[in-house]
Amino acid sequence: MKKIIITAAAYMIATAATMAQDRIITKNGDVMEAYRIDVGSTFVYYTKADNDNAALQKISKADVLMIKKQDNTVINLYEADATPSQTATEKPAAATPATGITQVRPEDLSAKGKAANDALISKLNKPVSITLKKEKKKGKSTDHVHAIWGVKDGSIMANEDIEISAEHGTMYKYSKSTPAVFKTKVGTNPNPAIRFSVKNKTDKTLYLDLGNSFFISLGKAQCYYVPSSTTTSASSSSGSGLNIGAVTNALGIGGVVGTLSDGVTVGGGSTSGATNTTYSQRFIAVPPMSSVALAPQYVFGNEDKKLSTGCSYTTWLNSYDFYVEMNFSPETSNGKMQIGDHYKYEENTSPLQWSLIVAYSTTEDCAQQKSLTSYFYLKDLCGAAKSEINYVGEFFYCIDITGKKGKASFPKN
Repeated sequence: MKKIIITAAAYMIATAATMAQDRIITKNGDVMEAYRIDVGSTFVYYTKADNDNAALQKISKADVLMIKKQDNTVINLYEADATPSQTATEKPAAATPATGITQVRPEDLSAKGKAANDALISKLNKPVSITLKKEKKKGKSTDHVHAIWGVKDGSIMANEDIEISAEHGTMYKYSKSTPAVFKTKVGTNPNPAIRFSVKNKTDKTLYLDLGNSFFISLGKAQCYYVPSSTTTSASSSSGSGLNIGAVTNALGIGGVVGTLSDGVTVGGGSTSGATNTTYSQRFIAVPPMSSVALAPQYVFGNEDKKLSTGCSYTTWLNSYDFYVEMNFSPETSNGKMQIGDHYKYEENTSPLQWSLIVAYSTTEDCAQQKSLTSYFYLKDLCGAAKSEINYVGEFFYCIDITGKKGKASFPKN
């Protein structure tokens, strides 16, 4: 059987090599064109189009034979998934229940859930206006603007069970070697970041699945579950916390204790030996009428990159702080950004967009889950001080502005 599978795979690789495109090859022999492929612990994630707005797709990792990249490299999931004595057909099924995930759409919401979602999105998308305190400054060039984010139509930020909120800030670093610390500080700050929170609106415990929850920016998905372990030396120690042992046992997640996100600790244990190992956990139990903060995320990552036409994300003065910089060339018809300027962007054509996926279950075994997706975009650019903007929502950042000649300009609308 193994020989047949490998021979068939070799034929499909040769066929796919004639076309410069990534391919996902399944164990059933199907060949799928894909972009932005990311291999996770349970699923292979990809998009069907090479753009930031393309919906994230997924296929069970167990169903994938291999991935053929357009540079001719091959990711052989078949070999990685089987021991030398096991073939794909011989390998026993994992002793875990199948997890079903339902993608919640606006039309699936109950009347109560729809009302909550509509009210929250309407608040976040409240119209923005500018009232300058000193009109005499209007028309003069500015070196910074406020970027205000909106929520796209079709987003789910609330239903009858949960509500999603956010804090904007920065991933502040004291030095290159120190870890980044999230701070809710407003200004022309480096490393723009956002921290989402999930509120349980019910009278029952809900269970967040970090393994199926993602922050997606510029086409790159960052999973909230990052498998890790920490070992410390001690003569004796003990601990206790929220018990979700049934979840870890049912789904085969390693470890018995761990920090899930921003100070939420689950499980418990004790040791009297020389070392103690703590494992990260995939599931968070959210008590009734309580909120849990997810790990903060860099909005644009932590490496130099072009965000869009006329917009860059680069280090400044050192090698660990990143700033967003927008250029408005004086050579263009619109000229440089000026005090009092207000540019508005449509949700489908906005040059900067990102999204959030949150998955949760109402039962401890997490066998059935609901997945909510929210889509965000740059809605307004205001050339004015924060105090002069009549509304600044939950999502906004102060961005540096340049007026470099001979350089591309950021679109004004």
